[in-house]
Order: sequence, then C-alpha cells, then structure tokens
Amino acid sequence: MRRSALVLAALMGLSLAGLAGSTTAVAKLRVAPTLVQRGATLTVRGSGFVPKVRVTIDVGRPNTAPTAHWTTLKANAVGGFRYAKVISRSAFAGQYVVRACQRTCRVKATASYRIVKVKPV
Repeated sequence: MRRSALVLAALMGLSLAGLAGSTTAVAKLRVAPTLVQRGATLTVRGSGFVPKVRVTIDVGRPNTAPTAHWTTLKANAVGGFRYAKVISRSAFAGQYVVRACQRTCRVKATASYRIVKVKPV
C-alpha cells in the first residue's frame, strides 16, 4: 500500500513538472507580418491544435480580454490552419494580441502584432 502511494506521488510530480509522457500537442500561433499598416493583410497560422475541431480567433489589446471576434474555422487533419485578415483602415495604431481557442479555450495560443501608422522600414 505504501509503495503504491509513493509511485503515485512520483508520477504526479513528474506530470506536474512536465516530464511525464503526454499525447497532448502544444498549440502554437504565428502572425506575419508582426508590424502591419492599416489596410494591409495580416496572416495568422496555427499548429498543434486538435485536428478537425473548430478554432475561434479573437483579438484584443495586451493583458485584456479579447474585444473582437474575427472568425471561427476548422483545424485541418494535422491540427493546423491559416487565416488572412485585412486590417481595417479605421483601426487604432498600437499593440494587439490574437488568440486562437479550441474547446472553450482549454486549448489556446496567442501571438502579438503591432499596427503602425507609417510603413515600417
């Protein structure tokens, strides 16, 4: 009895430390370009999401809840997706965070971009 409790405690410790084996993929999100002008296209690419499950893409300012919903799409057979968004000409300049969520945000990833007033050099 005591031995099984020790083994269980050791496995829990490894799991909490992230050292135990897992089948869960790590969701990642990238945006390009990271500096974008109003009226230009921002491309959002995701990987490591649950395959063939809906992904919700939202945007907002850093350290706040998302304030705009961009789209809902389905991840492909390997858990990836691509989405292109034209940045509104009326958007405010500054830093933004794109968030992609699956399964009520139990699976999520974020990426940052900045809207600039003039074309970046």
